[in-house]
Amino acid sequence: MPGAYVLRLTANDGALSASDTVQVTVNPAGGGGTPQTLEVRVATGSDDAEQSTNSGKNQLTSDDLEITTDGNTVQLVGIRFANLAIPKNATITNAYVQFRVDGVSTAATSLMIRAENADNTPTYTSALNNISSRASTGTSVGWVPAPWPTVGAAGEAQRTPNLAALVQAVVGRAGWAQGNALAFQLSGTGMRKAVAFEGGASRAPLLHVEYTVPGPSVLYELLGWS
Repeated sequence: MPGAYVLRLTANDGALSASDTVQVTVNPAGGGGTPQTLEVRVATGSDDAEQSTNSGKNQLTSDDLEITTDGNTVQLVGIRFANLAIPKNATITNAYVQFRVDGVSTAATSLMIRAENADNTPTYTSALNNISSRASTGTSVGWVPAPWPTVGAAGEAQRTPNLAALVQAVVGRAGWAQGNALAFQLSGTGMRKAVAFEGGASRAPLLHVEYTVPGPSVLYELLGWS
């Protein structure tokens, strides 16, 4: 039945005995898990950054993100989302980053998206190569975005493909905990110009995640209950 249960575990080798307790919460959901949706925006200026692939310098205060070419400068773009209320045992079913157009950008563009391979990624700094020096996931997602002809647009054309595999790789790490932060790295050719945090907090990049958590039948199985 749904509710909070306190289990007492005892180990005894015949000579010594030790006990401990653990609380297990059983949620009122079906065996397939409880569907959840989370949306979080970039929350501070240092959580979206542009690193020159030539000089290694980071730009933390721009009001836009050139993904990934700014004039003659090719960039690596980092986008961090903090305080994600995703439990460690969650199964990610869908995820994407939603951008808003900051400037008309219609040239052919081909991007590669990876997640930072860390339990709780820190915000970006002005240190050289602060994005490229961070480990990224082996899994990647390609994106060939449609032209962005309309400033202010924030629809399907400004939405990444499904990033569920990238988010799962991070929340599946042994050190992941609810409330941690994760980040994405975008590289490639061409350019799409998106609003950064400094361009308006309510218009900053947004992470949308859909996931499930284990239902009672899963916990009953783990505990050996019928």
